[in-house]
Amino acid sequence: MNRAGHDNWDSKAVTRVPGARWLVIFDIEKIIKLPAAVSLRWEADAVPKADRKDQRKRDVISFVFEARDGGSLDNFEAGQHLPIELEMPGSQEPVRRTCSLSGAPNNNHYRISVKREPRGFVSRHLHDIVESALIPDTGRPAGEFMMSCNECPVVLVSAGIGITPMVSILHALAGEESERQVWFIHGVRDGDHHPLTHEVWKLAAKREGIRVHVAYSRPRSKDQLGVEYDSEVRVDGALLASLTDDIDAHYFLCGSTRFMADIQFDLERRNIPTEHIHSESFGRKD
Repeated sequence: MNRAGHDNWDSKAVTRVPGARWLVIFDIEKIIKLPAAVSLRWEADAVPKADRKDQRKRDVISFVFEARDGGSLDNFEAGQHLPIELEMPGSQEPVRRTCSLSGAPNNNHYRISVKREPRGFVSRHLHDIVESALIPDTGRPAGEFMMSCNECPVVLVSAGIGITPMVSILHALAGEESERQVWFIHGVRDGDHHPLTHEVWKLAAKREGIRVHVAYSRPRSKDQLGVEYDSEVRVDGALLASLTDDIDAHYFLCGSTRFMADIQFDLERRNIPTEHIHSESFGRKD
């Protein structure tokens, strides 16, 4: 194949294209429009961008990404995460982070939900500075935190912003034509710090066999016991044991490292097989 242009291995242009190792720059001399030809879709047009910013709770914002050309995006599995890349003030190189996908698995859009950390460089930038149209390109969904069985009972256990991949998994479970039992157990400080709450209840109502238990560790006086939350405790092994003792269940954990370690210890002490316990670490969340 003849081509005009030149190869570009070492310039800074390569670093500005996520995942690129080699660029070929073309000098276009002529464009011929062929209406009957097979349509082309330029890669740059298929990269997601934020379509809108959706406020959920005081310290959590959801960003929804759609393809620039209106087409479809790469499919993802519930529980996976999305790499994002930000041009940050004072940083010579793009800042890269991964954010759990919090929406339903589909190829029409991606959604991430980001908690504002008071000392978080990136999360504060997303909340306070970035407008939807300025969100940079993302990578493709990735990660191994996914459903590992098709029929087993499932217990989703999360704390704080660890709710995000669990909501995505709940979307998938609620859409199943299945009778398998599902527990969605989430712990948070109070109603002001409880994102995606109405979405969870709506999903749980979509089919039989999905039960939700929400624990507030420090509820406000206006939080309604039995309506917004079910118990005034922290999520721990004792709470899980009181809700389900199904030895065949698979447990999915997401929260702080300490939270997941404590829950896993309690589950193993109850003789839950290690291969039935799956966890998603936040990694660097700032």
